[in-house]
Amino acid sequence: MLLSTRHRFVFIATLKTASTAIEAALAPHASIHIAHTRFGKHMTLSEVMDRFAYIFEEEPFEKFESFAVVREPAERLHSLYRSHKDSWFERNKPDRWTGKMSFTEFLTDWLRRYPKQAVSQTEQLTDSSGHARLKRLISFERMPEIFPEFAEKLVPDAEFAALPKRNESRSQDEISEADRQSVYDLYADDVALYRHVRRQEQAYPRSCRNAAELRGQPAPRPVKGRKSCSHQGDEQHRPGVKG
Repeated sequence: MLLSTRHRFVFIATLKTASTAIEAALAPHASIHIAHTRFGKHMTLSEVMDRFAYIFEEEPFEKFESFAVVREPAERLHSLYRSHKDSWFERNKPDRWTGKMSFTEFLTDWLRRYPKQAVSQTEQLTDSSGHARLKRLISFERMPEIFPEFAEKLVPDAEFAALPKRNESRSQDEISEADRQSVYDLYADDVALYRHVRRQEQAYPRSCRNAAELRGQPAPRPVKGRKSCSHQGDEQHRPGVKG
């Protein structure tokens, strides 16, 4: 989780969405950086607004460039499953170790025992009233591509390299259709949110889409019969949350 009063940005770190890499790049420019899970790295938007209410009383939340990354729900859960295969969990938290557990067992047993370890992205990215308040949601797939320009808009006096890859879990395992469907049933709102973000990213010419994103505005709508775009300032509705 990052918050900068100087540059006016807020980053909500959703679990397993390259948050560590994003924080590594932007932390030097943040007033507040919570880097460890036990202290609140993955706080929900509601928790951030409550904990730092004293800041938002002086400077309304809407004046901050607020953003987060969203990931395809089954891939996100599978990444969480793989990360808990690490020997660190076997040594220090054996009850959470998934080394001898199938992904199916992870979904049916592990998540039931540790629901707070896999809070839905939709829940994490809405305020206490269930409203969407963030200005930008970016897909996990696109974040590495757009990060340098996006970050330089947040911090104009700095230069950023391509997004570094950290905490990257690798596995040859594949997600079965049955397991994927189980995730979709459990996280239906996340599925709708992720698909919405991907449609927004794919619906417009890249040059127009990037220009809007870097301004922190909703993506522009194509003008019929033209190759260029015109920007519409209305806020886009996001499935699974109140507008």
